[in-house]
Amino acid sequence: MRLWIMLILLTSCAIGKHQVKYSEMSSEPKLTWNGQELLIETRNSKENSALSIYKIKSTVDNENNLILLRGLQAVGKEYQTEFKVDLKDINSDKLVNYKIYWVDPDNKRTELKFEKK
Repeated sequence: MRLWIMLILLTSCAIGKHQVKYSEMSSEPKLTWNGQELLIETRNSKENSALSIYKIKSTVDNENNLILLRGLQAVGKEYQTEFKVDLKDINSDKLVNYKIYWVDPDNKRTELKFEKK
């Protein structure tokens, strides 16, 4: 009985929430700016097809002009491809001075660029 409980606990931890690696997305995230919001379009993992990206966390470092994005994925979350990040503290003309990075679970950063129209 204890073995089954341990197995269930280990399995639930393994399929719980995970941070999304840049390299596992099927396409590069697309960025657009709309008013005071950064719009991010993503595709789910090509490595973990059972996991859905359900949230993007952002960290804004105004001192170094950085925006850091981290994606979260889990089983059973609603499939979503568009996310909005409110950046009311950054004026749209100053956004060009900021670098935007996708941050992997190991803190490796990949710079993202705005899609050219």
